[in-house]
Amino acid sequence: AEPKYKRKKTKAFDARKAYFLLLFIQYTISYYFIQKELPTLFIVAFIIYLINALKIRFADDQSMYMLLLSVIAITTLYAQTWLLLPFMWVAISPIPLLVGYDHMKVLDILPIAKPISLASLKEGISNFLQSVPSKSNIIYALDNPEGQYEKLFAGYRHLIEVPIYVAMLKKIKISPDWWTVFELNYKDAPNIWGTTPQRVEENMSYFKADYVIVYQNDNKNNIQDFIAEGFSVVEKFQWNDYAYLFEEYKKIKVDDLVWYLLKK
Repeated sequence: AEPKYKRKKTKAFDARKAYFLLLFIQYTISYYFIQKELPTLFIVAFIIYLINALKIRFADDQSMYMLLLSVIAITTLYAQTWLLLPFMWVAISPIPLLVGYDHMKVLDILPIAKPISLASLKEGISNFLQSVPSKSNIIYALDNPEGQYEKLFAGYRHLIEVPIYVAMLKKIKISPDWWTVFELNYKDAPNIWGTTPQRVEENMSYFKADYVIVYQNDNKNNIQDFIAEGFSVVEKFQWNDYAYLFEEYKKIKVDDLVWYLLKK
């Protein structure tokens, strides 16, 4: 069946793919001149990479990188010659920025990745949901992604997991989540998105929910419009208070982001 949400089509061949192509070709050529034969297993893995990158996407880029790097390591070990080590090292040590390392722009050595404690965030979310009875249903009011996978959850896909986890501990269900998207990812699936009071009421009926989380950012979603339609504000959550947790993650933007828990 045709999916409802599709990933944005990328260029068939771009600078990143050309860069990795050069890395893998130099290893293949080096192996051939040193061993007097082609690295068959690696070539098969490389063909799989090309099919995934240029024709049919069945795995993310990082999974393909790990496949190739693993096969390079195995191929080099079986060759049993130190002469291949420099060429293997070049192939398995790409520039971090071109691998998808998105914490910050890094061209050479990766900085030490510091663990993040989410204890304060979990406590804040728990307080945000403290008025919601057990076994209740809550929905997110989010923009319609218009069939684009990258626009799911209004760009806040990184922020939905902790609330869903905390809600689960309280025996509360928050929808939609990634499982909902997976289940409803077919062409004629119901529309579960929308941020207007009317659309939100329809989605609350679909999910049998009594509460809704509405986000406000840059004057998006005027809460007064919901109050005028009979909604009442139960709690308010200021994401700015937790911005320090995401300082090194350029994809996570919480500036001036506020969540409102509303009840109809």
